[in-house]
Amino acid sequence: MPTQSHFNFFVVRNALAICLLLFAGLLSSSGQGVIFALSPPGTDRGIGLSPLNEIIPGNSLGSGGVLGNGIIFDPISRTLSFSFGYGSGAGFTDLTGPAFAFLLHGPSMPGETAPVFLDLSPYHTFYDDHARGGTIIGSLVMTPNQAQDLLAGHDYINIYTEANLGGELRGQLVAVPEPSTTQLLGLGVVLSLCLSFRRRVLK
Repeated sequence: MPTQSHFNFFVVRNALAICLLLFAGLLSSSGQGVIFALSPPGTDRGIGLSPLNEIIPGNSLGSGGVLGNGIIFDPISRTLSFSFGYGSGAGFTDLTGPAFAFLLHGPSMPGETAPVFLDLSPYHTFYDDHARGGTIIGSLVMTPNQAQDLLAGHDYINIYTEANLGGELRGQLVAVPEPSTTQLLGLGVVLSLCLSFRRRVLK
């Protein structure tokens, strides 16, 4: 007849199996590449795609930021995948009018200007009402030099309107903490919970 100790053994074994599955899930996410944010807090005057980040901020209350899968760079293939938007159609605030250019500039730091090296217009889609903004979704392969500048945080996105020919919304591409750091923190939480559960069962 099964005893309490046998029951506890099976409970702990199943709990550890679940922990291993969670651990594998954390490790598998390491292949997602380098995640980027648009002017995260503390890196520029504004957060995300903001008029405050322009060299000469215009009279705009518009805003934008990442959507869906966000902005991820694969350093092996040098592929930059991106999903971001602006205006009320994307859940942000509207610009002074429909945008007409969507450009990637670099290399430069926040508060500086740099030449255009990629036109993002082919990846742009307006909402039905162009005044409500649009989305920029796609992927592209960068040259080795472009990839180096990107990883150094020297690229920015600029969105232009007729009322702000120097740019109405700007956001610096900044790498967020490495996935491995996040994974280690997550793993620590998972293991702590599993060990706590094991101690309670075996009391």
